[in-house]
Amino acid sequence: MRDLCAIAGFVFFALLALFLFQRARVYRAVFSAVHVREFVRVVQRLRDAAIELGSKPPEDLSDPRVGSTSAGLRVAYTVMPDQQGGMAHHVSVSLLGGYTAHAVGHAFVRLAMESLGFAPDEYAVGRSQRGIWHGAVVLTNQESSARAKAPLPQLDEPAIAALFAKAQERALEPSAVKSIDVPTAPKS
Repeated sequence: MRDLCAIAGFVFFALLALFLFQRARVYRAVFSAVHVREFVRVVQRLRDAAIELGSKPPEDLSDPRVGSTSAGLRVAYTVMPDQQGGMAHHVSVSLLGGYTAHAVGHAFVRLAMESLGFAPDEYAVGRSQRGIWHGAVVLTNQESSARAKAPLPQLDEPAIAALFAKAQERALEPSAVKSIDVPTAPKS
């Protein structure tokens, strides 16, 4: 009986170590400078697609407003009418194949919104019950149209690194997560 407990304990700790090692590899890739730059480029491409396609909700993962990064972040960007008559600009971020930790979801949502030119006090960040992180801002139709026509911020490596460092700092603030309504397509 004693040997059985020792074996069970060994197996438990071996599996735990394997899990932690695997998660460390994932987080190392997600937080690498190369991946952070890739993420910004993906978000900007998705935003352009969202502006072009308008308010039709994405139908599946092949939609041009949905993308993934090499480190396994799934990102979606939409621009859709909201209930008050404005336009909701919305980004979703999740880690494929597992739980999206606060440090990942919150920081990358902030990076997405700020790499598109939104100031930190313009948008809200929240986490859905399914563990997907969201950022949203509602603009007037005129503001949304003006942003659609304006060029995206040109960000070089140092600017992206600085933006991400600030996003990570803000993600640690206790009141940083707000309750947000995740925009959905209007009912027809």
